[in-house]
Amino acid sequence: MDATEKKIIEIIDQHREEILAFGRDIYTHAELGYKEHRTAEKFNEFICDKVEKLDTGIAITGSKAYINQEKKDNFSLAVIGELDALRIPSHKYANPETQGAHCCGHHIQLTGVIGAAFALTDPEIADKLDGQLVFMTTPAEEYGELEFKNSLVEQGKIRYGGGKCEMIRIGAFDDVDAAIAHH
Repeated sequence: MDATEKKIIEIIDQHREEILAFGRDIYTHAELGYKEHRTAEKFNEFICDKVEKLDTGIAITGSKAYINQEKKDNFSLAVIGELDALRIPSHKYANPETQGAHCCGHHIQLTGVIGAAFALTDPEIADKLDGQLVFMTTPAEEYGELEFKNSLVEQGKIRYGGGKCEMIRIGAFDDVDAAIAHH
């Protein structure tokens, strides 16, 4: 490993407990698609002072947080974390308020984005990146609660039940050359 890679690992290791606490909190407060207000707020509060620009309320609960905007013409990479959970009221850790449970790992995915953000927004690391980096959160990856989503369509708030489809429709990916997500 070179010095930059070592520093990235050191930063993540230094923030290990904060990263894990974030993931545990999301896990026990699961929210359903287009209703991920607490999760979105928690992410936005975490990221807001680490980035140059934060856009919120994209496709209802999604967000985009930017660093290295001056390098966007070189390349623009999005690191994506999904916000929602599945309605599984019988799950041991289901959120009693939402009946949601993170059985698809979105809490882990979003936690990975938090870890990446700790490291990649470090000024020394960010300076070495040769492009723009966008930390994105996307709502409603799971396709459930059709009545609720249809009501959002009827209200003109969305056209698609899937959050990424809706974000594509409204142009949220237009300034991104490539995206990384793990699932």
